[in-house]
Amino acid sequence: MKKVLLIGCLNKTLGGIKDCLEDDYRVQLCSEKLDSVKDMVCLIKPDLIIVSQVGMVDEDVPIFELFEKRYLRTPILVVALKELENHFSSLLLTDRKVMIVYRPVTKSKILDTCNKLLKNNTAESLPDDENISRYMKDTPHVEVRNHDSEDNIWKHILVVDDNMLILRNVRRLLEKKYQVSIAKSGEQAISLMEKIKIDLVLLDYEMPGWDGKKTLEAMRQNPDLAEIPVVFLTGISERDHIMKVLLLNPAGYLLKPTNQEKLIETIESVLQGSHTN
Repeated sequence: MKKVLLIGCLNKTLGGIKDCLEDDYRVQLCSEKLDSVKDMVCLIKPDLIIVSQVGMVDEDVPIFELFEKRYLRTPILVVALKELENHFSSLLLTDRKVMIVYRPVTKSKILDTCNKLLKNNTAESLPDDENISRYMKDTPHVEVRNHDSEDNIWKHILVVDDNMLILRNVRRLLEKKYQVSIAKSGEQAISLMEKIKIDLVLLDYEMPGWDGKKTLEAMRQNPDLAEIPVVFLTGISERDHIMKVLLLNPAGYLLKPTNQEKLIETIESVLQGSHTN
């Protein structure tokens, strides 16, 4: 069975693509972060790489630049948003097998494109923009959906901490259940929240520069961000410190380090509460 590395944000679209593939291929999910992509390509040596562009932001674009320089023998399928096609158009100029399909797209179209890429990996030349456009017009498109209902779309959690090890650990604890993004500072977190929809923020209270207090205040001053629930993460357990945190009236707080069960329990409680308000 051929091996497929499926790269992208852990969201409904990625889940739908995985459902399309897993009866015919051995599928390995991978986040869109460069380090994860490099590690997984080396580890599983995929026969095909599929990238779902849905949910990606500007900082994720370097993965396309990586493909232009490396993995030249591995065919690539990009499931893309038409409005962001400039992010990967240069891939079409490389001497390799690349195909792009735009959402919405059928299950049969994805499987057919995968089969073409694998079958013709050494035989066909790279299609140009005109050929791809013609190819995409051959079949009517419908939305690829997974088996979840609309109410079960994965929530998007933003984790903010200046410690990269903590960011990676928390992301690892959450990424099977939620879509997870990370930010290394309060300023970066605000910038990210202005670009994409975030359902909950896990915010480190003690950070250099913009600490958790200043970041929360900045969120509350922005009408578009003010209603996003914030759960503080703090490494200090003294009563006076906890009281200072609680006076800011966050949606919750957790002491670091925290375990997966407590973390998810707190997130679910906050999300359910915000949903009913």
